[in-house]
Amino acid sequence: MHNQHVNSKLLMKRFASTSKMIESISVVYPHAKSRMIGPREAGKVKDFVPFASASMERVWDEVEQRLPHALALCDRDALYDAPVAVATIRNAIALHLARSLQTRELHFRAYHEIRATLSLDPRMSRVRDGASEIEDAL
Repeated sequence: MHNQHVNSKLLMKRFASTSKMIESISVVYPHAKSRMIGPREAGKVKDFVPFASASMERVWDEVEQRLPHALALCDRDALYDAPVAVATIRNAIALHLARSLQTRELHFRAYHEIRATLSLDPRMSRVRDGASEIEDAL
């Protein structure tokens, strides 16, 4: 596994200073000092997408390839002149939401709450046994 971006490098570049640096702060260690880093190093989380990360990166890349054109239209206040660009912006927003730390936490919490609920329900023994077999295979 590796560090994966949870923010678009392209978007981070738009917020960078003239020296092309971004002030980075830790959301894990809020009392840590900020530091200046480039967009390539910013917004990364280790092993953020533990499964099917290559396919997620491909989807991310496809949207990011179309983003410069869509953002240029936004800059000219002409986004709605191009339906494809509107779709690109919507997809970028959706991907940023899907790849947010908050969404990941919500997913993990919901998954574990459902698993705990299923483990208490005797009617779910077959589902529970099947899920255990799948988890063991991973």
